[in-house]
Amino acid sequence: YDMQRWWTKEGWQWKHQRRRTQPRFWQDSNYSTDNQPVIGVTWYEATAFCSWLSEQLQQSLPAGCTVRLPTEAEWEVAAAWDGVQRRPSPWGKVEPTPELAIYNALQLDAPAPVGCCPAGVAACGALDLVGNTWEWTCSAYGAYPKQAYNGREDFTPGEYGLALRGGSYYQNSTSVRCGARSRSNPLNYVDYFGFRMIVASALAR
Repeated sequence: YDMQRWWTKEGWQWKHQRRRTQPRFWQDSNYSTDNQPVIGVTWYEATAFCSWLSEQLQQSLPAGCTVRLPTEAEWEVAAAWDGVQRRPSPWGKVEPTPELAIYNALQLDAPAPVGCCPAGVAACGALDLVGNTWEWTCSAYGAYPKQAYNGREDFTPGEYGLALRGGSYYQNSTSVRCGARSRSNPLNYVDYFGFRMIVASALAR
């Protein structure tokens, strides 16, 4: 939180204005148990963490690659594509159950530990791609699916148009499907927003 080089221009300004030094629920035992997804983070904090981690791993990352948030299309391919066709849910065509995804059927008041639903694994091997927490992407929400392939390096605080994917623990089963989308502004931090990182080529400037 103290090094400007890891933050976007807009994110650094936001951090100073809010005097932010850690995620919102970092000290709350309801949201910071072992293996729980980190929540209560803005898009700015998520991208800053990706930048920090890229620097830590720079000697081991593939050439030309970085750690970053996925575009909306990258997220959806990981969640839905089985190598042959698109699936409605990461596990296939079966209707959601609490064994497959974390949603309101479990009546939780916080995200569950990562990996509670191995039966809901995606074809690519990723766990919890739907349910538990909405995940920030680096794509603008509008003009789907055309813009879903594009990522941006920064957003202004007033833009209410960042795409999130995946659904969350407090919503019903309609949110735990590969096509479910939400949007917010980059400075929103609530107890059901989290993020997932990928290793991929850097965004085009």
